[in-house]
Amino acid sequence: MNFLKSTVTIAILAASTHLSAAEVFNAKTFAMSGSGLAVSDFSYGTSLNPALGSNYDANDDFNFNLNVGVLASDQDELITKADDIVDILDQLDGKTLTQNDQQTITDLDSRLKQIDGTTATLDLGGSVEFSIPNKYLATTLFIRSNLALGITTLYKGLDSDYFDNLDLTNSPTFDADELETSVRAQGAAVVDVGLNFSTAFNLAGQKVNFGIAPKYQIVKTIDYQENIADFEEDDFDADNHSVEDENFNLDFGVQTSFGNWSVGAVLKNALENEYTIKQPVGQPTANNTLTIEPQLALGVGYKNAWLQASIDLDTNAIEDYISAQNVQFARFGAELNAWDQAALRVGYRHDLEGTYEDTISAGVGISPFDFINIDIAALYGENETYGGAIQLGMSF
Repeated sequence: MNFLKSTVTIAILAASTHLSAAEVFNAKTFAMSGSGLAVSDFSYGTSLNPALGSNYDANDDFNFNLNVGVLASDQDELITKADDIVDILDQLDGKTLTQNDQQTITDLDSRLKQIDGTTATLDLGGSVEFSIPNKYLATTLFIRSNLALGITTLYKGLDSDYFDNLDLTNSPTFDADELETSVRAQGAAVVDVGLNFSTAFNLAGQKVNFGIAPKYQIVKTIDYQENIADFEEDDFDADNHSVEDENFNLDFGVQTSFGNWSVGAVLKNALENEYTIKQPVGQPTANNTLTIEPQLALGVGYKNAWLQASIDLDTNAIEDYISAQNVQFARFGAELNAWDQAALRVGYRHDLEGTYEDTISAGVGISPFDFINIDIAALYGENETYGGAIQLGMSF
């Protein structure tokens, strides 16, 4: 009955089935807090803006990159508190109780009440991209996947009644299965498989890059609830607690430069789609659908031989499934480039809706001979929010 192990296992099981599109876990953009839709190059920019497939140098012919990342928050210290409860339950389950156990029972009751409504969130992501830039129709084949998972505890007052009714003078046997406090794991996983096409047009003497990314989108919604005593990883079957569906969707982008300055815009998930959530039996909630909504973002950036800086802004708020609150981000990022052999990056992200705390990020990258690159990134925010990402890439 290892609660912590079960929590982690649920995340892994869901992620291995399909992964969503909330956060970009490309290590280069992650280090800059997801900014760069106006100024990033073709090797990593199409995840931010399809038009950036045409943002390449004359000696660029091909790029491959593999990315993985994670973002987690445990603002209520749910994992620590749950571990303590697990230790007590393991100690008591099946035990013949005596009056010496009264303090332990009281402590368990108090701890269960304290975790009521506490939450932890996990966002996992990965991607594989193959890019071939050219002046006719720059193309990127991509597979991008994300999982957003929230874990919440729900305390039941009947558990206190069970503890109160234990007559320790008669040596009762403690049965953890009598507890009704439960754990609920809710999430959404999305995998995008598609092609990114971009090309440049000359409009009144100004070079403007346009891009489109048609994609096959597989969506899996997850909603799993079980009593804390029965919340075992061996009992979890993702197929029994999820609904999978698929749809077609589109991203559009535009970008242009004025000397060292660039501006861009991107519309992601242009086609709104709604998906059903399979809820636990006897545990309905008002939130029984997941909607993937269009989102428009604008960006401005500056770039020279050694510095890149960018500011991106979501122009509309969209609902975050885990929190059921709106989110709308402003992002800032910067990169110092040392002759294309090494890079240092920093970033900052702010939620205009106040649903999530501000985060800061940083990362480093090396690219020996501008052929193979390794990039890592880390993120930190208040309320026990941590993240990281890594990229392995190759260019020639």
